[in-house]
Amino acid sequence: MLIGSPILSMARRRGWSAWKTLSTAVAVTTLSIFLAHVVEQAIIDNLVDRSSGTERRVAVLTSNLRGAVLEGVVELADLELTLETAETPEGKAMIALLPLMAAQVSNLDERLGRYMPDIVREHLQWQFGPERFHNEIYRPALIALEKSFVVFGDTMNLGFDVYLKLPPIQRRWREAMRVEFDDFEIAYAYDAAEIRRRVYQPLLDRRVGAELVKLAAPPQDYADGGVLEKIGRQAREGVIVPPLALAFSLIGGVTHIGKTIIYLLTLVSVPLLGRLAIVTSIFGAALWLPFQWVDPITASPTFRSLHRQTEEKLGPAGATALLWIIRLEGKVYPLNNTIRHSVLHGITFGG
Repeated sequence: MLIGSPILSMARRRGWSAWKTLSTAVAVTTLSIFLAHVVEQAIIDNLVDRSSGTERRVAVLTSNLRGAVLEGVVELADLELTLETAETPEGKAMIALLPLMAAQVSNLDERLGRYMPDIVREHLQWQFGPERFHNEIYRPALIALEKSFVVFGDTMNLGFDVYLKLPPIQRRWREAMRVEFDDFEIAYAYDAAEIRRRVYQPLLDRRVGAELVKLAAPPQDYADGGVLEKIGRQAREGVIVPPLALAFSLIGGVTHIGKTIIYLLTLVSVPLLGRLAIVTSIFGAALWLPFQWVDPITASPTFRSLHRQTEEKLGPAGATALLWIIRLEGKVYPLNNTIRHSVLHGITFGG
């Protein structure tokens, strides 16, 4: 709507050829996408640059919450976020926004306290479980070493298990598996259960311990110039990006619905003012209606408590924006998906 309609109107007025119209639309669309990315990244960089060491440390803490909540390690009272509800549009939105909202909770360290080892462990397993570890990390690295052994094994007159224990081979193996501990010895195992017991579990234990050490570090370690600055900045970005991505996605979804209606109204010759009035009404409804809707997630006392504390820290505008994202996502995503696949058959018209 923002790109296609003006270009088509200009093409008709100036009598452009089909090739000129298409090439102009492609060029403008490409430039628009590039500029949108630059603007979004600039917003993210600015917010991360302005964050304090305390905010970054809290971001590291809350980034572990998603998997722990879904697996029930941490229960948020009556906020029913299960693996099933997390697959709904509003559930996905809530999971995406949870670290940012949890970061506004007072005394977060005390509240999570004794749960942190389990939270960290569950989060790491949620990111990369034993099955994925076996199929995507351990086995491919082992197969690559088997090939190198075929070349060098006979020359060295060593068995494969001995070959794998050689320090240079262990180093290559750790690099292939992206193991960050230089003293971690990777065991040779072929059976999935053995790989889990002798490799995955010990490596997981080391990573949990390392993560807990980071979480115990003082805020100044996460500030600019601190030893954990990079980790803190990455965590802070990880907290900021999902709300921004969802907001841009929703704006795109509403725009997609609006431009579909504009094209349909154009086909039936509705005057320009009429089309603008209808589309303006749609955007107005998108801003107003979410605050009239009710869903089990945002209606729960726990969410209301999170929302209230977010309002205290981020202000009314920030907290209201997060509520708008969750509620609108539950309605716009299914509607937009239906229009795109059932009405437009996958056709899009540019930004």
